[in-house]
Amino acid sequence: MNFLNLKTALGNFRKNKLLSALNIAGLGTGLAVAIIIFNYTYQEFQADKYHENLEDIYVVQNNNASHVHYEMASLIEDHFSGIKYVTLVESGMQNYFVLKYGNDESIKSEIIFTDNNFTNIFSFEVVSGNLKNALSEPQAIILTESESKRLFADENPIGKILALKANVDYLGESLVEVKAVIKDLPENSNIQFKAAVSFATARKMMFWIDQCIWSCQNVQNYVLLENGQDPEHLAEQMSEQLRPIIPEDVDCEFSLLPYDEVYFYSIRDNFKHGNLKLIYTLGSIALLILLIATINYINLSMAGSSKRLNEVGIKKIAGVEPWRIVNQFLGESILISLFAMILGLFLAWLITPSINSLSVITLPEIPISSIQYWLVLICAAVVIGFVAGILPAFALSKFRPISLLTGKSKSHYQGINLKRGLIVFQFIISITLIICTLTITRQLSHVKNLDMGFNTENVINIKLSPEIRNATLKDKLQKIPGVEAVSFSRWYPGNIGENWGRPLVYNGVETEVWFAAENADASYIDLMGLEIVQGRQFSDLKTDVGTAILNEAAVKEFGLENPMDAFFQKRGVTNKIIGVVKDFNFQSLHNQIKPLVIFCADQQLFSVNVKLAAGDFNTVTEILDQIKVSWDEVSPSFPFEFEFIDQQVENLYRTEMVFEKIFRYGSVFAIFISCLGLFGLVLSSTEQRIKEIGIRRVNGASIVEILLMLNKDFIKWVIVAFVFAAPAAWYFMTKWLENFAYRIILSWWIFLLAGVLALVIALLTVSWQSWKTATSNPVEALRYE
Repeated sequence: MNFLNLKTALGNFRKNKLLSALNIAGLGTGLAVAIIIFNYTYQEFQADKYHENLEDIYVVQNNNASHVHYEMASLIEDHFSGIKYVTLVESGMQNYFVLKYGNDESIKSEIIFTDNNFTNIFSFEVVSGNLKNALSEPQAIILTESESKRLFADENPIGKILALKANVDYLGESLVEVKAVIKDLPENSNIQFKAAVSFATARKMMFWIDQCIWSCQNVQNYVLLENGQDPEHLAEQMSEQLRPIIPEDVDCEFSLLPYDEVYFYSIRDNFKHGNLKLIYTLGSIALLILLIATINYINLSMAGSSKRLNEVGIKKIAGVEPWRIVNQFLGESILISLFAMILGLFLAWLITPSINSLSVITLPEIPISSIQYWLVLICAAVVIGFVAGILPAFALSKFRPISLLTGKSKSHYQGINLKRGLIVFQFIISITLIICTLTITRQLSHVKNLDMGFNTENVINIKLSPEIRNATLKDKLQKIPGVEAVSFSRWYPGNIGENWGRPLVYNGVETEVWFAAENADASYIDLMGLEIVQGRQFSDLKTDVGTAILNEAAVKEFGLENPMDAFFQKRGVTNKIIGVVKDFNFQSLHNQIKPLVIFCADQQLFSVNVKLAAGDFNTVTEILDQIKVSWDEVSPSFPFEFEFIDQQVENLYRTEMVFEKIFRYGSVFAIFISCLGLFGLVLSSTEQRIKEIGIRRVNGASIVEILLMLNKDFIKWVIVAFVFAAPAAWYFMTKWLENFAYRIILSWWIFLLAGVLALVIALLTVSWQSWKTATSNPVEALRYE
């Protein structure tokens, strides 16, 4: 674009301020959404790229599972060449430990146990200390920078001694020395921890590790291969050569998964993973909104171009070549796109902190100082401006000057059908997003309000510590006014794990059965409000410890006509079945009810459930304060942390809540941008028909008739869009609802409500300008005729 064209473009912007503002606002809003989503997507796809040896790092999998046995790392190191380093990481106990410095208060930390090769395989930036051999000995710990500041403030942490304690007694405790401090791990890192403790420390703290090296699969193994080593060939060698060494009952089907793929694939490693489905959804919404914004620009440009036909005609008569006209209008389009990009960047910068505060997704800061980032934005703006401006530019370049003399210039260039089609397409996207939002919101409401079959109201769940003696704590809690019941359990309903295998003996026949399992005390059934349908519930008698209660799904799955005649037996331990509870949803409502066995236990009970009396906020707060006092008396070294069970259950649908918010905001942006374009089109339409309206008013047409004439086309377009949007939304939402075992029916009123909402919003958008035109003085329109 030369200086003359730039001057012409700026003059045109000033002459058509409102239309130019609508163009920039619509495109800028779409670009803001695209920038935000691009930043997040880019951050996610850069996961773990900071590791120097990323291309040669692999996760060892056995039978497609990343959890392997404790002894596996040593075997790999001793028996195979082509491997630089192998390390093991115990990540399953991250949230079981607290750290304490001197007489300071204990803090809960996220801790992994690993060996010295961990820092040889993965790359970490050292703040202080030395990573070399830092984890080679017992009682050694590495801290992240933020964890070091939490513990020591500004003191030098190197050489300081910390007390490491677990909140369950079988994990033990130890003193550890700080060997090094590293920079906090990036948000988009698969491996996440606040402290890394030497695995030699774990062996001293947990005597049982050496007793179950082949019966426990609790660690992940990572290997760093030599350059040029074939991972598939190595995995085959491992499967063949380790088979004679590994016990027969242990799987020996090894594979190596590239570490750069781990972030987006669930390998059950207790670390952070990205969500490809979320990224694709966000990307699709960004693309659709950007498409709506681009369509807006095309429509508004074509609507406003009729005012410039005289300019184009004169240039053509003067001999200006068509490509120069195309070049001029493309330049103007790119200039508007650049202005819109600046607006979009500002809006993205403004909105990012607000989105982060909603805890929907964690967005990175916008790197405004990065020259590369600006170059990417400028290139994107040029491409978008070119794509958006190419159609109006070519249409204007093909305009025939003779049309100016025949009076057919405007009607010749209306592009009515194209504009209608583009508006319909915009509203198809908007209505589809509205239907999806309404459906997701209703499904979330359904699963949150559905009776899970157990007590969720006014029940809190508290993680226990090894300092606590259950009987002492229970006695103290039961004396607190407002505490109605107390029960100990391993998990909480809604989050009970599955895939426990155990031999079941029934009618003299032993069968291996699989089920979900819960350990609980005698008070559990009553506190949780579970209904006994056969047999009896647990009693406080010592003889009931080890007995079991099944749910109805287990009775059916195991084929038990008389469940009380069956018992579990493993390694000389017998678990007699004494009762059956009515089925309840012990997992999220994504799943059907599966077989469940509740064992009466007096150990491996990691949490206490407390039923509170109903009351207002102040009453409940007072009860919780008293519970904290009792907790501090029996467990002063561990912080008092609790959650309401109804909140824990709601968190099972966190992913769906994120999707609901994304679709809600996407719908708002889509409708907003569409309405900006609609407003611009009705403005252009009324300007072009001002004389026709004046004549109709003079001839007696009422304001209502004028409004109907101006608005009926827009109403018709929204209705046509609804006809296309409804089946598309029905298809997408039917597929999405298949993720739930308990789901709503896609009712007709959801679609009708979405259509009515879109229609009302469109009417409100066009009616203001239509009303203004319909009520104007017709004499003004016809003064110069």
